Amino acid sequence: MTTFGVGVFSVLVIVLVNMLVPASGRQCLPDQLLYGCTSWIPKYESICCQTPQNYAEHSGFLMEPDVRFFDRLLEMQSAFLAGGGGSSIAKAAGAEALSGVHVQKSAAGGVEFVFYDSQCSVPLFVAPRGRTFDEFRKESENHGWPSFRDAEIVASNIKIISGGEVVSSCPQPTHLGHRFSDGMGYRYCIDLLCMAGQQDKAAVTTNTASQNDDLLSSTSTTMATTKSTTTTTTQTDSALSGKNVSSMLQSTGGSPQSAAFARAGVGLLATLGAVLCATLFPALGF
Repeated sequence: MTTFGVGVFSVLVIVLVNMLVPASGRQCLPDQLLYGCTSWIPKYESICCQTPQNYAEHSGFLMEPDVRFFDRLLEMQSAFLAGGGGSSIAKAAGAEALSGVHVQKSAAGGVEFVFYDSQCSVPLFVAPRGRTFDEFRKESENHGWPSFRDAEIVASNIKIISGGEVVSSCPQPTHLGHRFSDGMGYRYCIDLLCMAGQQDKAAVTTNTASQNDDLLSSTSTTMATTKSTTTTTTQTDSALSGKNVSSMLQSTGGSPQSAAFARAGVGLLATLGAVLCATLFPALGF
């Protein structure tokens, strides 16, 4: 085999590596997310962008010093009630500006928050509903992840797939977390990074105020009675506990690190193959 032939062979192998082994870089999220999540995108983006998914943010991520999820919500609430305007609410949420509705008056006269898909910006949850802010916070922090109930989901934008996995209705579904059953009904255990988006600016522009209000009204967040959303889930919280996160990462192969190792391994084999061909083929008369 000539030097030219070896070069062509190597190029073909490299092309195959890039086609068959997923890249370890960015995948589906925007450059900026809310609630202090932006700096965590490189570490946890693959959680949101790959389904099915068993991996999760580490337990207690929502309480990290640079995240402070519930403290930020209280700051947003204070800005909203003080009439400080969108810039004050945006600053509390960790953004320069916000599009769409993120804080609103509830039907009961209190304040509730709207959470959007980090990838395609559809509304996913409106909380707290049917409970107080303190109850919402206590349950979430006790379990280690934002936790929602049936009354708080935007059912048209959420699906439950095999194993109780919760995904969004994006064209390429975003992994959100998992649904569990307990004595109070269903609890949606959600990865914060995957629900830290903003409402799509185009939707804000094209929808009338009444359409947006109706989309986020209490009637739209009742549980859909489709086959996929009525699947009984008997998994326990241990499936997503911090103790098991590392083992799940190894078993799923869905992390950026595992993709990088795979690419490096296949690349090394390709190089060795090219060298072997260059050495043996001339001796065999090729």
